[in-house]
Amino acid sequence: MEIKTVQLQDFKRVHDVEILLSDINVVVGGNNSGKSSVLQGIHFSAGAERAAREAGGQTFPQDRLLYCPTSDFTCIRHGDPYRNHRGMAESHLVVTGVNDSGEDVRRETTIYRGRNYANVGCRTQGDRALGNALSNVTEPFSVYVPGLAGIPETEEARARAIVDRGVAGGEANLYLRNVLRLINEADLLDELVEQVRQVFPAFDVHIDHDPEHDPFISVTAMVTPDTGSRPLELAGTGCLQALQIFSYLTLYKPRLLLLDEPDAHLHPDNQRLLASTLMHAASSSGTKIVLATHSRTLVRALSSDANFIWLKDGEVYKHGRNLDMLPLLMDIGALDDFDRLQSGDVSTVVLTEDTDTKYMEVLLQVCDAHHNDVLIFPYHGSARISEAQAIACFLRDHAADCKYIIHADRDFMSDAEYIDFADKYGGDGVEVFVTDRCDIESYFTDPAHVAELLDVDQGDVTAWMNDLAQQDHNALLHAFLRKRDNVKATLYKGRQDNAPSSRELVGSVIPLPPEKRVGKKMLSLMRDSMHDRWGKVVNLIQLSGALDCPTLKECLSA
Repeated sequence: MEIKTVQLQDFKRVHDVEILLSDINVVVGGNNSGKSSVLQGIHFSAGAERAAREAGGQTFPQDRLLYCPTSDFTCIRHGDPYRNHRGMAESHLVVTGVNDSGEDVRRETTIYRGRNYANVGCRTQGDRALGNALSNVTEPFSVYVPGLAGIPETEEARARAIVDRGVAGGEANLYLRNVLRLINEADLLDELVEQVRQVFPAFDVHIDHDPEHDPFISVTAMVTPDTGSRPLELAGTGCLQALQIFSYLTLYKPRLLLLDEPDAHLHPDNQRLLASTLMHAASSSGTKIVLATHSRTLVRALSSDANFIWLKDGEVYKHGRNLDMLPLLMDIGALDDFDRLQSGDVSTVVLTEDTDTKYMEVLLQVCDAHHNDVLIFPYHGSARISEAQAIACFLRDHAADCKYIIHADRDFMSDAEYIDFADKYGGDGVEVFVTDRCDIESYFTDPAHVAELLDVDQGDVTAWMNDLAQQDHNALLHAFLRKRDNVKATLYKGRQDNAPSSRELVGSVIPLPPEKRVGKKMLSLMRDSMHDRWGKVVNLIQLSGALDCPTLKECLSA
């Protein structure tokens, strides 16, 4: 039987979420959107049907549940707590599929509170074979894994029933060695090793356990020939990720593998490796994978292969493949604030090319822009300004009353180049803020601003900065030329011979005049020599009476 859809209603953060299942399904959304609730609700409801089957009736004590995310199940319903009234204060799991005869089948599991307060009620209707799949003990409908970050250093051998209950209870990480032991006893180890080798070609594993004498299970694994065979806990996070996933698939063959934030604590390289593991696991088994994540790396790696379910306020906002804007929004951290934008709580969105937003934050204070009304998102570098433009237009289409500003450093653009640049990336409700000098850091090297913060004479500051520019002339010259290269790459694609000569633009004056100095480089030089020159060190990235940014003010008032 193939499972086609799952629909969860009124569980924790979820009001109503239906997923048309593909091999890999990625649940994303802002904070408190219901990502984890979807996975927990599916597993909880399937476990309730299993408990009702074992109890032989519709109601049973809560302790018969193998998995429950709280000590009081009545509190996990969305909205009001569960009640003992038919049709009121319930939650529902609806599963559809196609049976072996090609017929469409449907099963609905309804959770409520039994007459006794501590009793769980579970009412079912629909296809009996599908119900058997939901309540199957040896091949569970779902395996829920709340993170795959690591395993304990030792593990005591447990009976199969205890291992099954532990895995069903969401504690899969604690039983990996036992799962491997059971796989070995079932003569399935070669199958497992072959699967893991699709990701780690040299992988091998050895399980050593004498039930007569050994309370603990010894497992060693080889990931690469160079490292040789080592204790399992030293196999490396990426390998453990793959091994755990394939182990649960090999032993339990669940209809659904539910992975909650599997990217937690993983380096981006391992997240990309995890994506490869998931794609292979989904293609080589009958299991469908549903994972919740907030990782832009994992989303990008799966963007062309997975089905995405984008949640907002416990409901599906968008569903399908190739949600082009989703990786970009996650990349700049805008997904969590999407609801605020649509609800009208934000007046201005600033997309800045700088990863460090502190410079923009201070300039917005200069312009009297209120912090609570303004969202700042870094788009990570001038080379990605086209993506920033796409993001601004997308957000504008969904929150038209908000003002959108894209910040880009001038990088020594000429006036004519600046006009072309602003025309290319601005318009249609999107303003382009290009810095008056080379970069945003240049505002904080203004002599009047520096003199006020240091409480010294402005002329002395100017002389100091000229000395620094002369001493490091070659470095500043090189920085100028690199910035001009950025301009050519952005504005003269395929026709860079048409760009003005960088050498002619920079001239031969030593030191370079202030308008031809890279602000970031000058800030660094000033910080390094400030104490020697003035006997004190102050933070230049702060407000002063001399700090001003009329160009940004103009964008904000447009």
